[in-house]
Amino acid sequence: MTRLLPAILMIVFSAGLAAPARALPLVDIGLGAGVMAMGDDPAAALSLGVHVPLGPFWGAEATYSRSVIDGTIDRTSGSADYSGSMLGGFLTLTSPSPGIRFRAKIGLQRAAFRLDHEAENGRFNSLEPALGLGILARHWQLEVTRSRIDDRDLDEGITKLTVKYVW
Repeated sequence: MTRLLPAILMIVFSAGLAAPARALPLVDIGLGAGVMAMGDDPAAALSLGVHVPLGPFWGAEATYSRSVIDGTIDRTSGSADYSGSMLGGFLTLTSPSPGIRFRAKIGLQRAAFRLDHEAENGRFNSLEPALGLGILARHWQLEVTRSRIDDRDLDEGITKLTVKYVW
């Protein structure tokens, strides 16, 4: 019996480690719609996200969002329409609760926006830190991400609100 005890303990220990690993999906893919707000009138956007769990609570996420309807921002030269895209990479922390879960993320986000009626062809690019919070319920995710664009004479905060279907 004393010879079997280490083997039994190893089996129990490995089963305890393997069960959470098997419960983790290999990848979550989310497709959604929302708004990117930089100014008074937000732009409507589509979003694609890929989340890879790295452990029971930690993960890595990549997101891409693209405006499909222009927004409007007030500038010193007058009002300007804007369109753009954002590409981000994040480290995530997800609550372990069943049913409704909460997710926080921190990372870097590259924003590339085009403003109509601006000098120097109106293109602005910036790589800035970003923070996000989300609520996940079943296959749905509601998420808000905050970042900035700081390029030449454009220094604005960007808020992205997205509703995603995740499978």
